Amino acid sequence: MDNHIAIVHDFAYADISFEHQAPSFLQSKRAKETGIEIYTLSKTFNMAGWRSAFAVGNASIIKLLKATFKIRLAAPLALFKMPVSTPSKLKLRNENNSEILI
Repeated sequence: MDNHIAIVHDFAYADISFEHQAPSFLQSKRAKETGIEIYTLSKTFNMAGWRSAFAVGNASIIKLLKATFKIRLAAPLALFKMPVSTPSKLKLRNENNSEILI
């Protein structure tokens, strides 16, 4: 990673090729030094909407990906800690704001 640029290859359709096996990015020279491949199980096994996947390749890039997912998952999980009255308070505030604009 001379330029600090990571390559993330979305290999979702890896197993859906008819004439020959689709080549993997990780077969390329120095690929494991510069990038990762993400595979989804939903395409191969017709599991639409399951959001089941895994990544292989450079360990430091996978660590960064894992950290990103932790941050993205923290916000929705915070909703479970929110008091039940919060959504209705937000709705009321938005209604008041819309009346001011009208």
